[in-house]
Amino acid sequence: MVLSSSSFSQLFGPAVSGWTYGLWPAYPAAIPSMIGTVYALLGLALCTLWLPSGIGIYQGDVNSTPSTPSKTKAARASACRLLLTWPMPLVLGLRIVHGFMTMGLMELGPLWLISTQPLGGLGLSEEQVGTFLARSAVWNILYFSVLMPRVSKRTGVRCFGALASATAGICCLVLPAMSNVAIANTIHMMSTTTSISTGAVAMIWTNNVVIPARRSEIQGIVVIFETLAKAAGPVFTANVFAWTLSAWGREGHSVVFHFLAGLHALYLVGAACLPASVENPSDEQVTNSSESQVIKPIVVGASATVPDEIAAGDGASLLPRGLTSFCSTSSDCCKAGSKFQDSSEQPQSETSDAFGLMEPTAETQVLNSCAAIGAV
Repeated sequence: MVLSSSSFSQLFGPAVSGWTYGLWPAYPAAIPSMIGTVYALLGLALCTLWLPSGIGIYQGDVNSTPSTPSKTKAARASACRLLLTWPMPLVLGLRIVHGFMTMGLMELGPLWLISTQPLGGLGLSEEQVGTFLARSAVWNILYFSVLMPRVSKRTGVRCFGALASATAGICCLVLPAMSNVAIANTIHMMSTTTSISTGAVAMIWTNNVVIPARRSEIQGIVVIFETLAKAAGPVFTANVFAWTLSAWGREGHSVVFHFLAGLHALYLVGAACLPASVENPSDEQVTNSSESQVIKPIVVGASATVPDEIAAGDGASLLPRGLTSFCSTSSDCCKAGSKFQDSSEQPQSETSDAFGLMEPTAETQVLNSCAAIGAV
């Protein structure tokens, strides 16, 4: 739902601009710009008032003490190592490619729609462009809330990302050849939604290859590069599209579309090269999560650790030679230990080793084993 609402606003916002463009004849773009400013200030107010300050910060196993300059420097070095650890460099590159080609496509679409038919465009007015984009925005809600979740679960996020990029690339190839508005609108719907979804799956890949304690930090660094690409994409496509029309006329109106199709092909190849680990959270995350749920028994006395055989319930296999009959099974060991603790007798006194340290006797080892098994 977050993705569907976000992608809806990305297309519905330009639609509103098309509908309101020219309402103030002296300054035709003033009202759309004012609406955008109001939306930005409203978002700032909502985030300031109701967005929790600690959202996105992992709370588990994070040192809460104030950081020193040396710790900050070490954290930066650690973040750089994570960004250079495979497959994070490839994921970062795909995020950059996504930002450039997606925002470039969203800028290129309206420019192509308003260009005249002799130059290969559809010659639509600003109001018609608004209606065109509004239909694509409504389709985004259905795509991200219904279609994408179901298909990605069946195919996996890696395969879905490759499939979405391939679909968007094909749409970019055929879209400039369309002269019918309805068909062009359908292809534009598919191209924008699938291109936007390549960014959604790339975010999932990033989360799956980074441990939870470092996700917010790494995502923040990755978003910086992705945002720069999103800013460069519209600037590049708008200027190159205008130049190709002025230089080559109708023959040049599809050059930028084909360039974006090539970027989607590059994204497709990159997604195919990703390892299977991007499908699920890393093993380190799962291990840390599992270990945090295991309650380890505490043994007092000579032994500070519990062997794996005891934790597994096989206490008899660790007994000293000659005591197997005393404690043949885990249950017998527990009963014997309980009986021994209830009695007034004390175990044989410990002996000193060559270093003067107290060495536990066999009976003490049995009691420690029994205590461990009882805790398990």
